[in-house]
Amino acid sequence: MNEFDENESLSSEERYDGFGGRRRGRVSVDEGDAGGISVPRYNLILGAVLLWGFLANALICFFTRNISLVDYALPILIGYIVLAFIGFLLTRSHSAAVSFIGYNFVVIPLGFVLSLYISEFEPMLVASVFFQTAAVTLSMMLLSMIFPRLFLSMGRALGITLLIVIVVELIATIVMMATGAFSDNFFLLIDWIVVVAFCGYIGYDWAIAQRRRRTVDAAVDSAYALYLDIVNLFIRLLAIAGRRSRK
Repeated sequence: MNEFDENESLSSEERYDGFGGRRRGRVSVDEGDAGGISVPRYNLILGAVLLWGFLANALICFFTRNISLVDYALPILIGYIVLAFIGFLLTRSHSAAVSFIGYNFVVIPLGFVLSLYISEFEPMLVASVFFQTAAVTLSMMLLSMIFPRLFLSMGRALGITLLIVIVVELIATIVMMATGAFSDNFFLLIDWIVVVAFCGYIGYDWAIAQRRRRTVDAAVDSAYALYLDIVNLFIRLLAIAGRRSRK
């Protein structure tokens, strides 16, 4: 990936699509609402949107904790895919309001997917991983502020790494289903590689966020990217912790 000059505005970035993948796109320095906003206000909006996503997920998980979502697993997954794709399209808007609606089209159905996923783990383990994820996230953001150029140079390498891992994991899953052979150590290794990749992505997307033209729409879009980074990190850390707890 091309190096970024610290004195130049960001002109391009990699974004997430609605399914947790990443897409290339141009981000104009004049993108979003007319006129820039202050750094504190920009980061406050970014943080508030990000926190809203996690709060919404937590509320959904709490109120569905006694419901057997496994019985509705397929409709939940199909609903998430459809709504997340709509959300992805809406977040491409240059309107902060429309982008926020798109953000919620991803956050709300993903809350049900998370509730379905974490139901397989002990509540204390989920809480422990939640705090681990928060600590890692804050650490990566801090490192990104100290070494922004380093993280900005990682985009292409992270994207290629994640793509390769997803393909390998998909092939391994198909082989496992066809043969019945299962290697817990192999999938544990995959989880750790994805954890490292999303740690890098948190730092990368935070650095991207701080170099964009500061608008409300840019804050929402940046929160969207970081939200998906953090959720993917949480899911993989929980998978690792779950494997350890079963040994």
